[in-house]
Amino acid sequence: MKLNFLKLFEKYIISLISLFLFLTLKAFKCQILDYKHISNWNSLCSTGQSQSPINFPSDISFFPLNPNFQIVSSSYKDITNTFVDFYFDENKFVMKLNNTGYVKIKKKIEYLYNLKEIIFHMRSEHTFDTQNADLEMQLVHEKDQNYLLNRNILIDSDSFNQILVISTLFRATAKVNNTFIQNLNFKNRVLLNPLSLNAFVQNISYFYYTGSLTTPGCEENVDWVVNMNFGFMTPAQLMDIAYFINYIFIEGNNRSVQPLNGRTIYVSTKNFKGFNQLPLPIVCSLASISSDNSMIRIALNISLIIWLITLIIIM
Repeated sequence: MKLNFLKLFEKYIISLISLFLFLTLKAFKCQILDYKHISNWNSLCSTGQSQSPINFPSDISFFPLNPNFQIVSSSYKDITNTFVDFYFDENKFVMKLNNTGYVKIKKKIEYLYNLKEIIFHMRSEHTFDTQNADLEMQLVHEKDQNYLLNRNILIDSDSFNQILVISTLFRATAKVNNTFIQNLNFKNRVLLNPLSLNAFVQNISYFYYTGSLTTPGCEENVDWVVNMNFGFMTPAQLMDIAYFINYIFIEGNNRSVQPLNGRTIYVSTKNFKGFNQLPLPIVCSLASISSDNSMIRIALNISLIIWLITLIIIM
């Protein structure tokens, strides 16, 4: 009698574990941001007039850089963490950073923005002449209010924009590995060598415009700096990144471009003559990646079946 009770109890525990697994995976799946139906995003995402990302078209005249926006200087420490802490936070594929570096921006007054995180989007969110790149890396900075107070500046002349994002687009057309991507080591998430971000900010030619965050709630308080020059990596490196991102987002995690709505796009170089012919991006519709993503659905179904069978046996 005691043995039968233990077996019954064991089956009951198994059913509870299976149900927990099913509900956990189901909840996880439901929380994923739906990039297929971006029009359903709420708040400013659907009603805002200064949304990001945007397309940089070849058929308009760009304005010389706004004298009220200049990159004065930047300083980033090498990232030396052994383990690269990438995870999905609020539907962003993000690497959180603290005390890693800053950028100083001159508007009417000088501001300091601290680097907070690195976000990766596949394919790129911004487009050049309507063409996506394979990947976009966004360095997200937050305005340091203490920097103003320490300089006895009590009134912020630009209190609206609080975020600075410096973005670089990547093409997977190289034959030699990109050193930065290689050291980042997406496949194993263990840094091969220290990471330096300075090359993505210092002495770059860039577009500048004001826009929004690209995930809900799409707050329109962002200064965008988009590097005119691509980074390049190999298709194999793109595959490693795609495995990570497409495991959750089968068709990528890039928001489509938004209307410019009369906003001005500035350029940092006086000699900008428009875009050269851009190579087409590599579209990562990889069967292996998609099948890995389907494992979530398989796990959900198996968990439900085990739970139902166990209940039938117990009863």
